[in-house]
Amino acid sequence: MDCSTLVAFRTALFACLTRAAAALFDLADALLTDLSAQSVMALLRDRMRLFSMGLPAAATAFILALNLLNPDALIVRENVARYQATGDLDASYLAMLSPDAARALAAALPELGPARAPLEAHLLEQSAELAATAAHDGWPGWNLGRARAEALTRR
Repeated sequence: MDCSTLVAFRTALFACLTRAAAALFDLADALLTDLSAQSVMALLRDRMRLFSMGLPAAATAFILALNLLNPDALIVRENVARYQATGDLDASYLAMLSPDAARALAAALPELGPARAPLEAHLLEQSAELAATAAHDGWPGWNLGRARAEALTRR
């Protein structure tokens, strides 16, 4: 199997995964819209109790959907795919993403060629900053995304 076939397969697979992620976003949006519409209708019908439970449920579902879908990692994957297709990488934008993107960025480093060095330096710098912040904030400031990003350099 030659390299162009592998690249075409990977591009097709990534496009399929991107469409699946978009479908998940659309599903989450539809669910949240439905929950919010039910909450407003309940308020209009003087059912304050249903409204008071529906709105927090919709907000919780939205936050949970965002945490599960990890939009920062999706941004990294899209940028790396564009880099592989066109050779154009927005490294400064990737460096501004939250620590939630660190795992996806570290996984993509071998594919980035010459664009790897500044992003690798950014990940090391980010890890040092996160370690200092964690030492200062203690357990109340703990965050799973930050802990994962910090652990990347300890391996």
